[in-house]
Amino acid sequence: MLRNRGGRGVQAAIAATAVAGVMLAVSEAGAENANDFPVGVDDAALKFKPETITVSVGDTVVWDFTGTTTVHNVVSDNDVAADPAWKDYATPPATTGQFRYTFTQAGEYTYLCDLHRLQGMAGKVKVVDAPVETPVRTPRPLITAPSSVSSPASVPGFGGKNRDKVWVPIDDEHTMVWEPHWSSTRDLTEDERKGHKDRVAPSGFLPDTDEWLGKARFAANVENDFLLDRERQKKVNFSGLENVTPIQDAAMQESMGPIADRTREHLGPTDLGIMHFRKLVMDAARALQRGEEPPHLKHQDRYTVRSGACVTGKAKDLTAVMIERFGDPAGYVGQPGRNAAAE
Repeated sequence: MLRNRGGRGVQAAIAATAVAGVMLAVSEAGAENANDFPVGVDDAALKFKPETITVSVGDTVVWDFTGTTTVHNVVSDNDVAADPAWKDYATPPATTGQFRYTFTQAGEYTYLCDLHRLQGMAGKVKVVDAPVETPVRTPRPLITAPSSVSSPASVPGFGGKNRDKVWVPIDDEHTMVWEPHWSSTRDLTEDERKGHKDRVAPSGFLPDTDEWLGKARFAANVENDFLLDRERQKKVNFSGLENVTPIQDAAMQESMGPIADRTREHLGPTDLGIMHFRKLVMDAARALQRGEEPPHLKHQDRYTVRSGACVTGKAKDLTAVMIERFGDPAGYVGQPGRNAAAE
């Protein structure tokens, strides 16, 4: 689902794009150790990245699913006599995390994603006795910009359906919001495929036009007071707006004006994260203008701690929920057993 929305001070977001680039569905795999060789995933093409890799005896291949939006796994597809353990190698289906295998014998090892074997998603590891230069690690961006959030992450996902949000600045006063819906556990309904279920109000969209901002416009908008209904406000909800989150969100955000005057804000203790993030983005953008590499790029390992939503039973304690949700008690996405929160 695409829709455009009035601006919310997007100039800082545009500046931050130069700092970090945009990271959406393609995972740029990163190695942890000197002898690690990373293999990522291209979700759009359903391919391992790279499909063929050459390593030395004793090196480790790291399949990195961090940042993917589709479930994948790695399953051995051949039997190498010199390494009998390889034929049984299989990782669990996942949309995140790293999976490692150290190759101790020379030979050619083939594998595939069992979930996408019909699409030809397969790879090969060539193990040689000669030394192979370890690849240079690609730093993970600390900031994804213009801005993208994947569910399950900070956008809640319920009933087996997940939702991503991507904000793309159009100009200084308008932002395009894209919300793809997806599920790794079930087929989506027709309404869910359209992205309309629980996301588009009964009033729907205005007809598309050929104007610059003439597409994906909600019928409820600032020009008609977002179809505020006083009778509904008395009997149904406090806002008087249609009971769909994007309409209510847009009413609050766009009423601030195209570019909000932040000097009029009254931020409290719970807004501390907002203040720190704004300062981080602006400092990084100004540093880049001076020709300085933002210091945050030197700490890309910290990017693997993320937020998330989870609906669970009251009987479970926080540690159990964190492990169920992330596979790690501190919410670390990547190398198992590492407690990022303590670092």
